[in-house]
Amino acid sequence: MTDQTDSSAEHGLQIGQLLRRAYAHAKKHSSAELAGIGDLTPVQASALLALARHSMSQAELGRWIDMEPANVHSFVRRLAAAGLASIEPDGNRRSRVVLTADGCRIAEKVREGARRSADTALARLDADERETLVRLLAKLLS
Repeated sequence: MTDQTDSSAEHGLQIGQLLRRAYAHAKKHSSAELAGIGDLTPVQASALLALARHSMSQAELGRWIDMEPANVHSFVRRLAAAGLASIEPDGNRRSRVVLTADGCRIAEKVREGARRSADTALARLDADERETLVRLLAKLLS
């Protein structure tokens, strides 16, 4: 019983280490791509990609980018101040965050950079392996 418990703990440590290293590998490539786009943080880039798919409430955006609810309002205000997003009424005292024309333009550059970054970071994986990796990571986070 102890051997199995020790093995499970060791396996868990290995998974954590591998995920940290894979994240660092991917971050290195994505940071290089973002540097060529402008003064965007990775979280801002994620928000632009999410909003390029469709407008959403501040709460939805916060969940999408995994940001604490208390920080989302000021984050969205900074996007708006940078001219990348606007806050528009959505009825019943609700509002939606919508990309501006500049936000759409930058989001497209981010999307292209993310594609190049993923191609570089995942170069050793074939298409099926990439799909499996994404599916498994999404499953872990669901």
